[in-house]
Amino acid sequence: MAKINFGGVEEEVITSDEFPLTKAQEILKNEVVAILGYGVQGPAQAMNMKDNGINVIIGQAIEDKSYWNKAVADGWVPGKTLFSIEEAVKRGTIIQYLVSDAAVLYSKPLFVGAVSSLYGMAFTVIPHETACFRCLYPKAPTATMARKERNRGIIGTNPGIIGSIVAQNVLKYVVGSGDWLAGKLLLVDGEDNRFDLVPLERNPQCRICGDKPTITELFSMKKDTRQSSC
Repeated sequence: MAKINFGGVEEEVITSDEFPLTKAQEILKNEVVAILGYGVQGPAQAMNMKDNGINVIIGQAIEDKSYWNKAVADGWVPGKTLFSIEEAVKRGTIIQYLVSDAAVLYSKPLFVGAVSSLYGMAFTVIPHETACFRCLYPKAPTATMARKERNRGIIGTNPGIIGSIVAQNVLKYVVGSGDWLAGKLLLVDGEDNRFDLVPLERNPQCRICGDKPTITELFSMKKDTRQSSC
């Protein structure tokens, strides 16, 4: 393994010589990777794995026509490689979540990636063991905040960088090798070309993964926007 310093923390990184694509393809040949959510990160991660011979399906809320139609335009076929989130969960043998609450409630590992302007972040949640998304962000963003964030846009190659990091963490998790950012937040500063690692701790008071959770089922944004998944 190669050793790389990320923000003062030395990490062991598996190289392509040690873990070539052919090895990943062999390990995953009988698996179905279900990616839930086709927003900003979903396309990069899904296409990355699909182009490398991994059997991938998409789970996307049908009522969200913009993202559903985007998936169709990118070549995902309804009923074959594109399904509702519930159906994708049933069909997938490896679930790569971009939906936070569902990961905790279904006790599935959550691989998170996010980008804004020239910045990005990635971390992995092992439900009830490491910090979940709500531990970091107890309250969902307001509609005004969401609009402002969308207006910032995305600059440069950050979606590809973060998407590749998250996809790589999924593969490492499957084979049980290396570090997959469990309990750690990787911050990417594309403006100053910096990578920083920040430790994350689970909040015992968290409403979904805490010691006494108050959220025990998925909420629809139409039913209660205050409880919606981030």
